[in-house]
Amino acid sequence: MREFISPSSVAATIRMLRSTFKGSFLLVEGDVDARLYGRLVNPKTCHVQICNSRSNVICVVKILDRGGFVGHLGIVDRDFSPLLKQNDYTSENLLQTDENDIELTILCSDTLERFLSEYGNADKIIAIESARKVPLREALVRSASLIGSLLLLSRSKNWNLNFAGMTFRFTEREDFEIDIDRQIEHLRGRSQGTLMPGLEEVKIEIESVRQGEARLLGHARGCDLCEVLSKGIHDVFGRSHHNLARGGLAVEEVVRAAYSKENFAQTRLYAGIRQWEAKRAPLTVL
Repeated sequence: MREFISPSSVAATIRMLRSTFKGSFLLVEGDVDARLYGRLVNPKTCHVQICNSRSNVICVVKILDRGGFVGHLGIVDRDFSPLLKQNDYTSENLLQTDENDIELTILCSDTLERFLSEYGNADKIIAIESARKVPLREALVRSASLIGSLLLLSRSKNWNLNFAGMTFRFTEREDFEIDIDRQIEHLRGRSQGTLMPGLEEVKIEIESVRQGEARLLGHARGCDLCEVLSKGIHDVFGRSHHNLARGGLAVEEVVRAAYSKENFAQTRLYAGIRQWEAKRAPLTVL
């Protein structure tokens, strides 16, 4: 029933909690965010409140801002907003993740190296990097960002593609590259009423949008990168007889658990929280 909880009811809950809790309120999108940020903040001075969606976080911040409430801070995923030129609500009480989502931010830290040292085969990784002439991280992002490029095009051109629960189509068993032709047709087949054009036109659109964005990390999502990483660990560059479950969700859980306070302290998001605290002393989040 959580999906039916309105921003106004969440705002009312926070106002009610204020009578007994004098600290700060951190507003997050969902359960996963609450678990992660819950161990990064100071639980004695900060209450983490789930709002159940990105749009709800923004709406709750807006309601509390207009009501003159003091002590709330919302965190939302960046979610392609710079590329889509979204007109999100702007507030000192609203911050975004460094990358498109928190999982992608995590994988941009040395958490990825720690993950690979545990589950990857060093010799296989060196061979892949030598053959492709790029670091493994970059190769993984290039593959995962193809899904993000399709998502960007779907949103900007109203193709109405259904990405939820889709199957990733890879070029072959012992590779982690997306088979773009098969991926496009897979998405077409599962998206009722899609307005996506024919295959060749879509591929031209993908090439165009990727040429216009040199930083392909901006096209990636953490969930997609974790799926590609899972494929690589199981079929391409993983250590023999590892016990990691197959699938991106398993990778997400591991990398979130490995993400440290020291990693978080190196992010722009962390710096933004510190700036928020400085203006609202004695309220603290961290």
